[in-house]
Amino acid sequence: MAGYKPITSTFLFKNLGGNTLTGKINEAATKGKRYSERELMEQFVYIQNYERSLLKKSVLTEFKEGRIELIYAENVQVSKLMPFILIPSQMGHKAVIFLNPFCNMRSDGLLSIRGNLLYTLMESAYLAKNFADNYNAIKNDTLVRQQGALMYANIFIKPINKMFNTNLDSTREGKILFLASKFYLKNVLGIDNEEYIFNVGSKIANRVSPYTLKEVDSLVDEEAYTDLGTFIQALGDERLQLGFEGKLQVRNYLFTYISMFGESAPFCLESMVYYIFMVNTVRRGAEKIFNQIQLEPIIEKSGEKMLRNLYR
Repeated sequence: MAGYKPITSTFLFKNLGGNTLTGKINEAATKGKRYSERELMEQFVYIQNYERSLLKKSVLTEFKEGRIELIYAENVQVSKLMPFILIPSQMGHKAVIFLNPFCNMRSDGLLSIRGNLLYTLMESAYLAKNFADNYNAIKNDTLVRQQGALMYANIFIKPINKMFNTNLDSTREGKILFLASKFYLKNVLGIDNEEYIFNVGSKIANRVSPYTLKEVDSLVDEEAYTDLGTFIQALGDERLQLGFEGKLQVRNYLFTYISMFGESAPFCLESMVYYIFMVNTVRRGAEKIFNQIQLEPIIEKSGEKMLRNLYR
Protein backbone atom coordinates (compact mmCIF):
# COMPACT_ATOMS: atom_id res chain seq x y z
CA MET A 1 0.00 0.00 0.00
CA ALA A 2 1.65 3.23 -1.19
CA GLY A 3 -0.31 5.52 1.15
CA TYR A 4 -2.96 5.39 3.81
CA LYS A 5 -6.40 4.15 2.78
CA PRO A 6 -8.78 7.04 2.00
CA ILE A 7 -12.21 6.91 3.59
CA THR A 8 -13.89 7.01 0.17
CA SER A 9 -12.51 3.57 -0.67
CA THR A 10 -14.08 1.83 2.32
CA PHE A 11 -17.08 -0.48 2.39
CA LEU A 12 -18.83 1.66 4.98
CA PHE A 13 -18.45 4.90 3.03
CA LYS A 14 -20.03 3.26 0.00
CA ASN A 15 -22.84 1.69 2.03
CA LEU A 16 -23.65 4.49 4.46
CA GLY A 17 -24.54 7.08 1.86
CA GLY A 18 -21.06 8.29 0.98
CA ASN A 19 -22.23 10.44 -1.93
CA THR A 20 -24.80 12.16 0.30
CA LEU A 21 -22.17 12.70 3.00
CA THR A 22 -19.79 14.19 0.47
CA GLY A 23 -22.51 16.51 -0.81
CA LYS A 24 -23.28 17.80 2.70
CA ILE A 25 -19.58 18.25 3.45
CA ASN A 26 -19.03 20.19 0.24
CA GLU A 27 -22.06 22.33 1.06
CA ALA A 28 -20.75 22.97 4.58
CA ALA A 29 -17.28 23.79 3.30
CA THR A 30 -18.72 26.20 0.71
CA LYS A 31 -21.41 27.91 2.78
CA GLY A 32 -19.88 27.55 6.23
CA LYS A 33 -17.97 30.13 8.21
CA ARG A 34 -14.33 29.50 9.07
CA TYR A 35 -13.70 30.53 12.64
CA SER A 36 -10.56 32.27 13.85
CA GLU A 37 -9.06 32.38 17.32
CA ARG A 38 -10.50 35.86 17.82
CA GLU A 39 -14.02 34.61 17.09
CA LEU A 40 -13.60 31.78 19.60
CA MET A 41 -11.77 33.89 22.17
CA GLU A 42 -13.44 32.36 25.21
CA GLN A 43 -12.48 28.83 24.17
CA PHE A 44 -8.92 29.75 23.19
CA VAL A 45 -8.34 31.55 26.49
CA TYR A 46 -9.31 28.28 28.19
CA ILE A 47 -6.97 26.30 25.92
CA GLN A 48 -4.04 28.63 26.53
CA ASN A 49 -4.51 28.70 30.31
CA TYR A 50 -5.71 25.22 31.20
CA GLU A 51 -4.77 22.67 28.56
CA ARG A 52 -1.64 20.75 29.54
CA SER A 53 -1.18 18.61 26.43
CA LEU A 54 2.34 18.21 25.08
CA LEU A 55 0.87 18.77 21.62
CA LYS A 56 -0.80 22.10 22.38
CA LYS A 57 1.88 24.29 20.82
CA SER A 58 1.98 22.20 17.63
CA VAL A 59 -1.81 22.05 17.34
CA LEU A 60 -2.21 25.81 17.77
CA THR A 61 0.59 26.49 15.28
CA GLU A 62 -1.11 24.28 12.69
CA PHE A 63 -4.36 26.15 13.31
CA LYS A 64 -2.78 29.60 13.00
CA GLU A 65 -1.05 28.58 9.77
CA GLY A 66 -4.28 27.29 8.23
CA ARG A 67 -3.53 23.57 8.28
CA ILE A 68 -6.40 22.99 10.72
CA GLU A 69 -9.71 24.71 9.97
CA LEU A 70 -12.84 25.06 12.11
CA ILE A 71 -16.09 25.38 10.15
CA TYR A 72 -19.62 26.01 11.34
CA ALA A 73 -22.27 25.92 8.63
CA GLU A 74 -25.60 27.30 9.78
CA ASN A 75 -28.63 25.51 8.30
CA VAL A 76 -26.48 22.69 6.88
CA GLN A 77 -27.04 19.27 8.45
CA VAL A 78 -23.55 17.82 8.86
CA SER A 79 -23.50 14.19 9.97
CA LYS A 80 -21.62 13.00 13.06
CA LEU A 81 -20.26 10.21 10.87
CA MET A 82 -17.52 12.52 9.60
CA PRO A 83 -16.57 15.06 12.26
CA PHE A 84 -13.55 16.03 10.18
CA ILE A 85 -11.99 15.43 6.78
CA LEU A 86 -8.42 15.51 5.51
CA ILE A 87 -7.63 17.39 2.30
CA PRO A 88 -4.32 16.45 0.62
CA SER A 89 -1.97 19.09 -0.71
CA GLN A 90 1.70 19.43 -1.66
CA MET A 91 2.44 20.75 1.83
CA GLY A 92 0.75 17.81 3.55
CA HIS A 93 -2.85 17.28 4.57
CA LYS A 94 -5.18 19.95 5.90
CA ALA A 95 -7.66 18.93 8.60
CA VAL A 96 -11.11 20.48 8.31
CA ILE A 97 -13.30 20.08 11.41
CA PHE A 98 -17.06 20.55 11.20
CA LEU A 99 -18.38 21.97 14.46
CA ASN A 100 -22.11 21.68 13.72
CA PRO A 101 -22.76 18.38 15.55
CA PHE A 102 -20.92 19.53 18.68
CA CYS A 103 -22.00 23.11 19.34
CA ASN A 104 -24.85 25.61 19.17
CA MET A 105 -25.16 29.18 17.99
CA ARG A 106 -25.93 31.54 20.87
CA SER A 107 -28.36 34.44 20.63
CA ASP A 108 -25.41 36.84 20.54
CA GLY A 109 -24.02 35.12 17.43
CA LEU A 110 -21.18 33.34 19.19
CA LEU A 111 -20.64 29.58 19.15
CA SER A 112 -21.34 27.67 22.36
CA ILE A 113 -18.76 24.89 22.71
CA ARG A 114 -16.61 23.91 25.67
CA GLY A 115 -12.93 24.74 25.36
CA ASN A 116 -11.91 21.20 26.27
CA LEU A 117 -14.13 19.74 23.57
CA LEU A 118 -12.89 22.19 20.94
CA TYR A 119 -9.27 21.46 21.74
CA THR A 120 -9.89 17.70 21.72
CA LEU A 121 -11.41 17.93 18.24
CA MET A 122 -8.37 19.91 17.07
CA GLU A 123 -5.77 17.65 18.68
CA SER A 124 -7.43 14.44 17.50
CA ALA A 125 -7.66 15.74 13.93
CA TYR A 126 -4.02 16.87 14.19
CA LEU A 127 -2.93 13.33 15.10
CA ALA A 128 -4.98 11.86 12.24
CA LYS A 129 -3.35 14.40 9.92
CA ASN A 130 0.08 13.49 11.26
CA PHE A 131 -0.58 9.84 10.49
CA ALA A 132 -1.67 10.64 6.93
CA ASP A 133 1.41 12.84 6.38
CA ASN A 134 3.80 10.20 7.75
CA TYR A 135 1.98 6.99 6.85
CA ASN A 136 4.92 4.86 5.73
CA ALA A 137 6.88 5.57 8.90
CA ILE A 138 4.03 5.38 11.41
CA LYS A 139 2.45 2.18 10.08
CA ASN A 140 5.68 0.38 10.99
CA ASP A 141 5.67 1.69 14.55
CA THR A 142 5.47 -1.24 16.99
CA LEU A 143 3.06 0.53 19.35
CA VAL A 144 0.70 1.54 16.55
CA ARG A 145 0.68 -2.07 15.39
CA GLN A 146 0.43 -3.95 18.67
CA GLN A 147 -1.47 -1.59 20.96
CA GLY A 148 -3.67 -0.53 18.06
CA ALA A 149 -4.51 -4.16 17.28
CA LEU A 150 -5.25 -4.90 20.94
CA MET A 151 -7.73 -2.03 21.26
CA TYR A 152 -9.28 -2.59 17.84
CA ALA A 153 -9.96 -6.28 18.50
CA ASN A 154 -11.57 -5.53 21.86
CA ILE A 155 -13.71 -2.76 20.37
CA PHE A 156 -14.73 -4.93 17.42
CA ILE A 157 -15.83 -7.84 19.60
CA LYS A 158 -17.97 -5.86 22.05
CA PRO A 159 -21.08 -5.75 19.85
CA ILE A 160 -20.63 -9.45 19.07
CA ASN A 161 -20.39 -10.28 22.76
CA LYS A 162 -23.60 -8.36 23.34
CA MET A 163 -25.41 -10.10 20.50
CA PHE A 164 -24.13 -13.66 20.99
CA ASN A 165 -22.58 -13.87 24.51
CA THR A 166 -19.29 -15.03 23.00
CA ASN A 167 -17.48 -13.73 26.09
CA LEU A 168 -18.87 -16.77 27.95
CA ASP A 169 -16.66 -19.05 25.83
CA SER A 170 -12.99 -18.03 25.93
CA THR A 171 -12.10 -20.10 22.86
CA ARG A 172 -14.80 -18.56 20.68
CA GLU A 173 -13.93 -15.10 21.95
CA GLY A 174 -10.21 -15.70 21.39
CA LYS A 175 -10.77 -16.75 17.79
CA ILE A 176 -12.70 -13.55 17.06
CA LEU A 177 -10.10 -11.39 18.79
CA PHE A 178 -7.40 -13.05 16.69
CA LEU A 179 -9.26 -12.50 13.42
CA ALA A 180 -10.22 -8.92 14.32
CA SER A 181 -6.61 -8.05 15.10
CA LYS A 182 -5.62 -9.50 11.74
CA PHE A 183 -8.26 -7.39 9.98
CA TYR A 184 -6.89 -4.29 11.72
CA LEU A 185 -3.30 -5.03 10.72
CA LYS A 186 -4.03 -6.08 7.14
CA ASN A 187 -6.93 -3.89 6.11
CA VAL A 188 -6.97 -0.84 8.37
CA LEU A 189 -3.23 -0.34 8.83
CA GLY A 190 -2.00 -1.98 5.61
CA ILE A 191 0.59 -4.54 6.77
CA ASP A 192 1.33 -7.66 4.72
CA ASN A 193 3.78 -9.61 6.90
CA GLU A 194 1.71 -12.72 7.65
CA GLU A 195 4.06 -14.18 10.25
CA TYR A 196 4.15 -10.91 12.18
CA ILE A 197 0.36 -10.54 11.94
CA PHE A 198 -0.14 -14.06 13.31
CA ASN A 199 2.25 -13.45 16.22
CA VAL A 200 0.51 -10.20 17.21
CA GLY A 201 -2.92 -11.81 16.96
CA SER A 202 -1.93 -14.86 18.98
CA LYS A 203 -0.96 -12.64 21.91
CA ILE A 204 -4.40 -11.01 21.86
CA ALA A 205 -6.37 -14.24 21.53
CA ASN A 206 -7.10 -15.10 25.17
CA ARG A 207 -4.47 -17.87 25.33
CA VAL A 208 -6.11 -19.90 22.59
CA SER A 209 -3.56 -22.48 21.42
CA PRO A 210 -1.41 -21.71 18.35
CA TYR A 211 -2.70 -24.93 16.77
CA THR A 212 -6.31 -23.74 17.01
CA LEU A 213 -5.41 -20.30 15.70
CA LYS A 214 -3.53 -21.74 12.72
CA GLU A 215 -6.54 -23.86 11.90
CA VAL A 216 -8.84 -20.82 12.13
CA ASP A 217 -6.41 -18.78 10.06
CA SER A 218 -6.37 -21.41 7.32
CA LEU A 219 -10.17 -21.34 7.06
CA VAL A 220 -10.37 -17.58 6.35
CA ASP A 221 -9.11 -16.75 2.86
CA GLU A 222 -7.43 -13.55 1.72
CA GLU A 223 -10.60 -12.13 0.15
CA ALA A 224 -12.21 -12.01 3.61
CA TYR A 225 -9.95 -9.08 4.51
CA THR A 226 -10.98 -7.00 1.48
CA ASP A 227 -13.35 -4.83 3.50
CA LEU A 228 -15.61 -4.90 6.54
CA GLY A 229 -18.46 -6.49 4.60
CA THR A 230 -16.43 -9.46 3.39
CA PHE A 231 -14.85 -9.84 6.84
CA ILE A 232 -18.13 -10.02 8.76
CA GLN A 233 -19.50 -12.38 6.14
CA ALA A 234 -16.45 -14.64 6.59
CA LEU A 235 -17.00 -14.80 10.36
CA GLY A 236 -20.27 -16.59 9.65
CA ASP A 237 -18.47 -19.61 8.18
CA GLU A 238 -19.72 -22.59 10.20
CA ARG A 239 -16.28 -24.23 10.03
CA LEU A 240 -14.98 -21.54 12.40
CA GLN A 241 -17.43 -22.76 15.06
CA LEU A 242 -18.18 -19.27 16.35
CA GLY A 243 -21.84 -20.06 17.01
CA PHE A 244 -23.43 -17.36 14.86
CA GLU A 245 -25.61 -19.79 12.90
CA GLY A 246 -26.15 -17.35 10.07
CA LYS A 247 -27.34 -14.58 12.40
CA LEU A 248 -24.29 -12.29 12.19
CA GLN A 249 -24.79 -9.76 9.38
CA VAL A 250 -23.27 -6.39 8.60
CA ARG A 251 -26.58 -4.62 9.26
CA ASN A 252 -27.22 -6.01 12.75
CA TYR A 253 -23.54 -5.72 13.68
CA LEU A 254 -23.44 -2.02 12.73
CA PHE A 255 -26.74 -1.31 14.47
CA THR A 256 -25.36 -2.74 17.72
CA TYR A 257 -21.94 -1.11 17.21
CA ILE A 258 -23.43 2.37 16.71
CA SER A 259 -25.81 1.97 19.65
CA MET A 260 -22.82 1.11 21.86
CA PHE A 261 -20.18 3.55 20.64
CA GLY A 262 -22.00 6.46 19.00
CA GLU A 263 -22.79 7.90 15.58
CA SER A 264 -19.21 9.08 15.00
CA ALA A 265 -17.75 5.58 15.45
CA PRO A 266 -18.49 3.55 12.26
CA PHE A 267 -15.65 4.77 10.04
CA CYS A 268 -13.16 3.90 12.78
CA LEU A 269 -13.70 0.26 11.77
CA GLU A 270 -12.04 0.72 8.37
CA SER A 271 -10.16 4.03 8.39
CA MET A 272 -6.96 4.49 10.37
CA VAL A 273 -7.29 8.27 10.48
CA TYR A 274 -10.74 8.00 12.08
CA TYR A 275 -9.52 5.24 14.40
CA ILE A 276 -6.71 7.49 15.64
CA PHE A 277 -9.20 10.33 16.02
CA MET A 278 -11.41 8.11 18.19
CA VAL A 279 -8.56 6.76 20.33
CA ASN A 280 -7.27 10.22 21.20
CA THR A 281 -10.74 11.68 21.75
CA VAL A 282 -11.65 8.93 24.21
CA ARG A 283 -8.23 9.06 25.85
CA ARG A 284 -8.78 12.76 26.57
CA GLY A 285 -12.21 12.13 28.05
CA ALA A 286 -14.18 14.43 25.76
CA GLU A 287 -17.90 13.81 25.71
CA LYS A 288 -20.42 14.36 22.88
CA ILE A 289 -18.29 12.59 20.25
CA PHE A 290 -18.09 8.91 21.27
CA ASN A 291 -19.63 6.83 24.05
CA GLN A 292 -17.00 7.37 26.71
CA ILE A 293 -18.42 4.81 29.14
CA GLN A 294 -18.19 1.97 26.63
CA LEU A 295 -14.81 2.84 25.11
CA GLU A 296 -12.76 4.20 27.99
CA PRO A 297 -12.10 0.81 29.68
CA ILE A 298 -10.60 -0.46 26.41
CA ILE A 299 -8.63 2.64 25.45
CA GLU A 300 -7.46 4.17 28.73
CA LYS A 301 -4.36 1.96 29.11
CA SER A 302 -3.33 1.32 25.52
CA GLY A 303 -4.38 4.58 23.85
CA GLU A 304 -1.54 6.70 25.12
CA LYS A 305 0.99 3.96 24.29
CA MET A 306 -0.29 3.64 20.74
CA LEU A 307 -0.18 7.40 20.10
CA ARG A 308 3.16 8.04 21.80
CA ASN A 309 5.22 8.27 18.64
CA LEU A 310 2.64 10.37 16.80
CA TYR A 311 3.46 13.19 19.22
CA ARG A 312 5.91 14.78 16.83
